[in-house]
Amino acid sequence: MKKSVITFVLTLVLAHSYGQDTLKSNLTQTPEKKHLNELGLDMTPFIKFYLNFSDNNTFYYQPNYMLTYRRYFKKSNFRSAIGGNYSYSETPSPYNGDSLKIKYYNKQSSFVLRVGYEFFQDLSKRWQVYYGADLTTSYSHQRNDALYWNGGYANGIESTTSGFGLAPVLGVRFKMSKRINLITESSFLLQYSTSSSYRFYLPMTGAFPPKANDPKTTNKTIGTTFNYPLSLILTLNI
Repeated sequence: MKKSVITFVLTLVLAHSYGQDTLKSNLTQTPEKKHLNELGLDMTPFIKFYLNFSDNNTFYYQPNYMLTYRRYFKKSNFRSAIGGNYSYSETPSPYNGDSLKIKYYNKQSSFVLRVGYEFFQDLSKRWQVYYGADLTTSYSHQRNDALYWNGGYANGIESTTSGFGLAPVLGVRFKMSKRINLITESSFLLQYSTSSSYRFYLPMTGAFPPKANDPKTTNKTIGTTFNYPLSLILTLNI
């Protein structure tokens, strides 16, 4: 009997002590941190790679913007994204008697950037729709030393393209958790571009004299591009 009473009293004391500690913890608990910045990564190439059960590469996907950033505000967000590409290849001379020991290179690089603003509307606890517009800029450069060989010369080309534009955007966000989201969006880009290129000729052997480059040509265009919502961007609030 005494043991039962002692056990009951100890239980009450421990319960009271736990309740006091819990109350103090709740009173002194710091407010939940607000994560107002968001970083995103285009996951489409990875998803396609692991879910591609066939060898059909007809629907090859090359992301324009690989990294995204947002700054959250009450009813709107600042948004930006960046992307780029670089490739390099080397081809030996096909001429066996090449006394110049020439190697031909093909180099390509590109860079894209967008900055904009968006407004959003929650459809439910998990789903959100957003709309806005971006200012875009892009630059690309290519130098291919040997498109083909003809008459003792490697026929090469060098070209550059730059542009800027405006793109209205419409997207959907799925909130996987408080900090992790999946996003897809579409946009309609109106862009002004300037491109220039010229052809040049590299002697295949020392038997051929240097040959002058062709005159540079420059083109200016205005065009539109509709980007379908084919990408899946995984984002993290930080």
